[in-house]
Amino acid sequence: MAIDIYTVHVAPAADGAFPAHRQAEAVFVREGFSWPAFFFQPLWALYHRLWFTALLLLAALVLVGMVGEALGLSAQAASLLNIVVALFIGAEANDWRRNAMIRRGYEIRGIVAGESLEDAERRYFDSVAGAL
Repeated sequence: MAIDIYTVHVAPAADGAFPAHRQAEAVFVREGFSWPAFFFQPLWALYHRLWFTALLLLAALVLVGMVGEALGLSAQAASLLNIVVALFIGAEANDWRRNAMIRRGYEIRGIVAGESLEDAERRYFDSVAGAL
């Protein structure tokens, strides 16, 4: 089974501190390609509350369609162009999510590997509990 790597993000409290009880609210963001973002570009962004990113993705998809029309691309070429754009979005999506969380004040509290999200969470929370 493949091992996935996750960055662990924790939101600060109102006073800017990172108390231990906030660890339970940690958000795990997987490194690498995002298949949901590849297939559902703007919807993926909306699901993750990336409002501006969703707007930009929608505008980019419309622009790609308009460029394809203006250039008179065949249906196959237009489809290939859409796939290339979707591949780029899938490759960058988790980084966009990670950067948006950092802008919102989340702090990266760790990097953890696991065979699944649940495994990564268990490993992270075990290490946090051991450090207390």
